[in-house]
Amino acid sequence: MRKFDCVHIYTEESISVNGFASVSDNWLTCITDVDYYEARKLSKKLNKPVLYFYCNSDEVFDMCFFLDGKTVVKYCNDDLGGNKGIFKLPSLVGYREGNKRRLSSILACKDFDKQIALLEEFLGVGLKNSQISVEKGDNLYQMYIESEKQLAGKNAQIKKELVFETNGKLFHAPFSAGNLKGFYKPHIYLFGFDKDYDELEQERFYQWVEFANGKLLSVSEDEFSQVKFVKQTVERNDSFTYNSSRVYFKKNAPKKFASKSFKVAQDLYPFDYYNDDIFILTNENSTLFFVNSDFEIIAKQNFKGNPKEIRDGYILTVGAGSFWAYVYNPYDKVRIYKLYED
Repeated sequence: MRKFDCVHIYTEESISVNGFASVSDNWLTCITDVDYYEARKLSKKLNKPVLYFYCNSDEVFDMCFFLDGKTVVKYCNDDLGGNKGIFKLPSLVGYREGNKRRLSSILACKDFDKQIALLEEFLGVGLKNSQISVEKGDNLYQMYIESEKQLAGKNAQIKKELVFETNGKLFHAPFSAGNLKGFYKPHIYLFGFDKDYDELEQERFYQWVEFANGKLLSVSEDEFSQVKFVKQTVERNDSFTYNSSRVYFKKNAPKKFASKSFKVAQDLYPFDYYNDDIFILTNENSTLFFVNSDFEIIAKQNFKGNPKEIRDGYILTVGAGSFWAYVYNPYDKVRIYKLYED
């Protein structure tokens, strides 16, 4: 993907600015070279909102609005912590009220090209190609909202059903001594703190359980000893890696993904495979995004608790206190969801 940038002046008055031309309604578009600092100075000289938009070759963009020489809006899709004043944007480009929800929906879009098109329609000006006239409206946005409805909940291609729920927490086995450091036993956890301390049997603070066949199955000491140790890695699966912005699939990945890579949105992370045709991404809001081999999101589902693992078509979720808080909390629950397709 090529880099692109642009500078636009928003004005509802008829004015003339050297090096700018009217391409879209209520905007003057830079047809020469104006950088970030010159754009900010121009906003002070004209006392008009000036938009500076820059996108690098890896689908990371910066959007700034200057007014009176100051940065009043700053948004980067790869640095959410440094953003400011985003909800001032609608009033800067002629919206009299509202539109915060619409703007939030646009900025939450996980498809880069679609997000840019939605922003262009919202602003009424070209970003990827600033020399093409863009009409302000909401046709694309309405189609986007309808398509999002088809991705989630009961309309989704991949649906969920809660099949198990219990109080309690899960913990990793304490394999930290000697040559076992950095190893674990797959799908096996310590389960405990499902009751208040006074109600727990002293000899049963924890019990071994295995996540299998949509259940938490008790594991005896003999069964536990037979499960092979596996080296703990950063990745959940050794057929892909992740470097904070892109997922890389190795040659041993399922055939449709092998040796490919794709850029992921700033707040998404790899989770695991749903099957050989579908990969799963997740975020910090307990949402799973199901992606096909063309890297299109085909479904998404929200879960109660934090998704921990997928196995046999089931999702295991845990409460915030699992893996660290060794105390009973009635709000901490372990849940299992069944995934299915119509």
